[in-house]
Amino acid sequence: LLTCLYQVLHYDTLQVVASELSIFLRLMSDIYAFFVALVSILFESALRTFGAQNGLALTPPMGWISWLQFGCQTDCSKGLKNCFSEQAILDIAEHLVADGYRDAGYIYVNLDDCWSSRRRDQDGRLMADPIRFPHGIKWLGEELHKRGLKLGMYTNIGSKTCMGYPGSGEDIEKDAETFASWEVDMLKVDGCFTDKSTFSTKYPKMAKALNLTGRKILMSCSWPYYTYPEKPPYPLIAQHCNMWRNYQDVQMNWNSVLKIIDFYEANQDLLANFHKRGQWNDADMLVIGSPKLTNDQAQAQMAIWSILGVPLFMSNDLRTLSPALQDILLNEQLIAINKDPLQPMGKVVKKASFAIKILHMVGSISIYKKEVDIRSPFIVLVLFNRDEVARNDKYGRSKFEFHVPPTGVVVLKVYPMDVDLNAPVAYSVMWIIFCLFLAISVLKLVWRITSNNFLTDAVLPAAIALLHARISALRCFPTGEAIRSILDNLINSFQQICKMSTVAETNILQRQQSIIQRRQLLVVFFHFIPDK
Repeated sequence: LLTCLYQVLHYDTLQVVASELSIFLRLMSDIYAFFVALVSILFESALRTFGAQNGLALTPPMGWISWLQFGCQTDCSKGLKNCFSEQAILDIAEHLVADGYRDAGYIYVNLDDCWSSRRRDQDGRLMADPIRFPHGIKWLGEELHKRGLKLGMYTNIGSKTCMGYPGSGEDIEKDAETFASWEVDMLKVDGCFTDKSTFSTKYPKMAKALNLTGRKILMSCSWPYYTYPEKPPYPLIAQHCNMWRNYQDVQMNWNSVLKIIDFYEANQDLLANFHKRGQWNDADMLVIGSPKLTNDQAQAQMAIWSILGVPLFMSNDLRTLSPALQDILLNEQLIAINKDPLQPMGKVVKKASFAIKILHMVGSISIYKKEVDIRSPFIVLVLFNRDEVARNDKYGRSKFEFHVPPTGVVVLKVYPMDVDLNAPVAYSVMWIIFCLFLAISVLKLVWRITSNNFLTDAVLPAAIALLHARISALRCFPTGEAIRSILDNLINSFQQICKMSTVAETNILQRQQSIIQRRQLLVVFFHFIPDK
């Protein structure tokens, strides 16, 4: 409002308005823009008050981890593709892209323990094993980034890792700088060989060191696992970690998976209190692909991990995975449950529906007759085979039955019938209003640049500051980061156009030439936007 008022007074009634008032309004418009920018910064900071204070992992992360597939297999005598090496990692990366995992959300490629040399370099910095990773970690990260993937690494909060490699214990700041220089995107911080009484200082120290590097690095902690049976300090853990392991390591067998399920069931009320955007309970890896798991058991793990809303990290050989197991890992309905915008732990699913899981632990094939009482017409879908098993066009109770195999799972998704199952997810009213104001800001700048009322010295800086503030705030909305990058290019181009038009327009001819130049530059810029 102040900006518009200043424009009116400055151009239409300047002769009858005191110069002091004009200066005051100009000053207030700049102050207003500064205020909006400040609010934007505070708005962004609100996202950084949890989850390692880095604004990452706003939905449960997904990816692949080396540990259960390659472990500490450092003997490469049978070839680099059969041991823990850069060649094997690149093979996995190729399958993540080619088989559709990356597009489904599995974007992190994490190197677990045993990636490093047994010693640090002459400057005391971590370095990769020179035989298995001859090009170094930075090069490997660049190769992953070219494929649209992210690089995850491993370290330990103690002086050595669980497998005896150099840890970060006394070199936390130095190692954080090293990981940032390699353009690492995620860091798992284990807790072997460390006094657990030091966790409350060492883990926060690592989180702070990572943030101070200036690179956003998702931090995965093993803190609670090493604290049990004592109750972990979850408020402190959630403040510094994006995700954390609560229970023992998963093994490549069904009994291990069941123990983790039992743990989460027994502690659900406690764990759910700290499970939200940027901070996630980690139930450990998906072992789908293990020969010790049946396909039914693989479905069960995928279903329960998805409904729990925990990170989905595979640890398997994607090079030999069967099509049936690929379908389980790529089930778009289960991944959608895992990415639920409401971020619950285990209950609510988007599009006004809810999830039901029935896990048959042991025994023979059974028939379940489930009576559902929903206060609106509904449709029931079985997610793995995508079959509709029930439809009720009326209010009230409805009965349907389905088969649950031994150690298998059936996942049902219940939709109200007035919901279009194929409709895109609608953005919130706040998001729509925000985009409307953002569009107005952009259009006003275009008008100022191309019209005779263009302001070189006063309102334009305020308008640019206002637009910068709104673009910065885009980080707080779904899909906002991608839009923000496009608009950053837009505002930078506006500024370049203005710099090329700073000539003192003392006569009509100069002003007309300047306006023509700006319009030509804008035409070129908007023609270029689609390619960018």
